[in-house]
Amino acid sequence: MSPGMMIACALLVPTVAAVLVLCRLCDPSSELHIAEHLYKNSAIADLLGVPAEKVNDDRLYRALDRLLVHKDALQIFLKNRLGSLFDIEYDLLLYDVTSTYFEGRAHGNPKAQRGYSRDHRGDCKQVCIALVVTKADLGLLLRLQFGWGDIFMLAAITCWALYMVLLKRAKLAISPWVVLFVVTLAGVIWLVPAYAAEIASGQGMAWTWRTAASLVYVGLFSTIIAWACWNAGTLRIGPNRASAFMCLHPVFGSALGMIFFGETIRGFHIAGTVLVLIGVVLVSRAYVRKTAEA
Repeated sequence: MSPGMMIACALLVPTVAAVLVLCRLCDPSSELHIAEHLYKNSAIADLLGVPAEKVNDDRLYRALDRLLVHKDALQIFLKNRLGSLFDIEYDLLLYDVTSTYFEGRAHGNPKAQRGYSRDHRGDCKQVCIALVVTKADLGLLLRLQFGWGDIFMLAAITCWALYMVLLKRAKLAISPWVVLFVVTLAGVIWLVPAYAAEIASGQGMAWTWRTAASLVYVGLFSTIIAWACWNAGTLRIGPNRASAFMCLHPVFGSALGMIFFGETIRGFHIAGTVLVLIGVVLVSRAYVRKTAEA
């Protein structure tokens, strides 16, 4: 059957499935939005050769009903395809996709592109990150290759752990504000040459009011206030007990996402929050008991 005859009679299910997949990749939305707005206002009609008047919500929903019976077969095919592409074996596959955006022009990252932003930052380039969790396999870990970014992150984590331990053991008789000033000065000495090299290479930051507001927030709250409180807390209770509070990051992240971005708090968020709080309390009690026995 020629494409013209296929369109004149009815659209085949694979064609409608291609419409759904491409629209989902370009702009994740409902089938109703695809039929009424997205498809006719995009170039997908030209790419597939299917006129916009042939795509309606009834046809899209009927195609989903036809595809539902093939759900298990499609999942098995995708699972096997993943195993053949990356040479991995697994019994259970967990898959999730998220994204992160970059402040600046991101010229040095060719994978960064503009598109739909879950963070409501359509003005910034972003990358999508796919996470695949498989069963534990030592051979899989041994086949991993470390890049410079991995090495820098490993060094940063090591330095952070040493900083927390030495901050307490040094028993510095100085104010947390002085410690903050020294750390900030060291950071400036390290970052100024790097920023100058970035500007010289033509990869400077694109200044907008959002960029300025973000820098003010990061400089005032995330750096000055947060670091001063962290230094004071570590000096008072020690690195072991203070490190437990680092686990509260996802708790506050979920709460702030609900407040500022209207995200939905689900049951697993509540369960995770309860488990994190129990862990923090247990660590704190163990430290108090150990101190009392000493």
